[in-house]
Amino acid sequence: MKVEMQPRGAAIYKKLKKILEKEQPDVIVCTHPMCVKAIASYKEKTGLSTPLVTCITDISMHPEWKADQTDLYLAPTREIKEHLICEGTKAENILVTGIPVRQQFLNMDRKHLENEKEVRRVLVMGGGLGLMPDLRRLLGKLHSMQSVQTIVITGKNHKMYEEWVNRYEDVKVLGYTENISKYMRWADLVITKAGGITLFEILHSQVPLFVIHPFLEQEMNNARYAAEKGFAKVVWGKHEDYIPKQYLPTFSSHPIELNMHRIRGLSEQFVYFNDDTFIINKMEPEDFFRNGLPRDYCIETALVQDDINNPFACILMNNAALVNMHYSKREVIGRNWKKWFHPAYGKMVFRNMLMLPYREFSSFKYSHISSSFLKSTFEEVWREEGEVLDRVCRTRFRSRGDVNQYVMKYWQYMEGKYEPQSPKIGKFFTIGLHDRQIHDVLRNQKCKILCINDTENIGDFRQQKRNIKDSFESILPEKSAFELSYKDSGGMYDKKCD
Repeated sequence: MKVEMQPRGAAIYKKLKKILEKEQPDVIVCTHPMCVKAIASYKEKTGLSTPLVTCITDISMHPEWKADQTDLYLAPTREIKEHLICEGTKAENILVTGIPVRQQFLNMDRKHLENEKEVRRVLVMGGGLGLMPDLRRLLGKLHSMQSVQTIVITGKNHKMYEEWVNRYEDVKVLGYTENISKYMRWADLVITKAGGITLFEILHSQVPLFVIHPFLEQEMNNARYAAEKGFAKVVWGKHEDYIPKQYLPTFSSHPIELNMHRIRGLSEQFVYFNDDTFIINKMEPEDFFRNGLPRDYCIETALVQDDINNPFACILMNNAALVNMHYSKREVIGRNWKKWFHPAYGKMVFRNMLMLPYREFSSFKYSHISSSFLKSTFEEVWREEGEVLDRVCRTRFRSRGDVNQYVMKYWQYMEGKYEPQSPKIGKFFTIGLHDRQIHDVLRNQKCKILCINDTENIGDFRQQKRNIKDSFESILPEKSAFELSYKDSGGMYDKKCD
């Protein structure tokens, strides 16, 4: 596999070249995927013969760890070794070693804690950035418990440190520290995220462990591994956290989406991304909200059903029918005619003109990209049409009688609670039908948001996956600081070869 060094990595390459020429190492050991790629590029460009050892420090595998210039892999698990073999690496070039941890985490003496039963000590960590989901609720619970002392390590997250320092007398807040083992030795319980190195450090420290709400793909895979091996309890983010119990279990996206406003701590202004939606160009906050209102394009259209077996068009018509029950088309357009015929719509403004003779709303341009919402809109629709929404949410599977989250968009249109936006901001394509368009738009960044929809008729899945990945890497060759902070690239390993 050829490793390309992108222009933005030129500075790193120069520093690396200087270090290697000065130190003249006998062997190079990399413990970070970015380091692996940089060294691999250097070896390719210079012909350096120094052996490269890649020590994989994640429990789960992702492509950034792999480079043909690696001479030896130190794999944390047998599953990852099998994955590497499936990808073409020779078995003799892989050793299963586990994830290495510093000596200070090994054989820690915890006998001094055996007689201290009157107080329970909890250590809360959120990685180098100090990110922990729902920290407010967690610390509130710990503070309310008798005989519990808590230490929170916020890492380099200065904002979080300032927010929580001196908040509770029984909660001590620390910033970044190199002496994590000291606090693990102190703790009776660790609550943390699911980073690979962190999990192995806690495992060797023999401290009971809770992993809280893993949400990145790699974190979830790490958490599953820890739970399966029995050295961690995982508190998964569950639908029960915000969806009323009477609507569960559900096998439909509609109850999940229609109850989003119940998510604890959700802001009045929020953006909903589906799992097949990608940002492919620079965006600004004003792309989502302006003057406190959601950005959107309100373009009426005639809805045509193209497949009698497709219930989705029925659901869109149900959305329109519901708003027609509450609003007069003439009055809505009269109040907001400047938004209705806004120049941002371009040629599509003529759709609104052509639909004027019709007494009621038919439907609106389908925008399967991100959606900007006001939480208060959800609350209002539930007050006005709670019976309808309740019936939809009690249906375990999708039905032709459903409404979905688009009814909230339509309601915002009716109330004029949106700021007009060009429809060119995003595009929607289906794999297998629009392959050429997908790669053209993606590689040339012809919009800001791209939805890549899949169906059961996509052809060769693995080839499609490789092609799309290549197109993404052509515009996003380097990981963001966020991804690097978590050592995540969103790919899980397969346990079996293809």
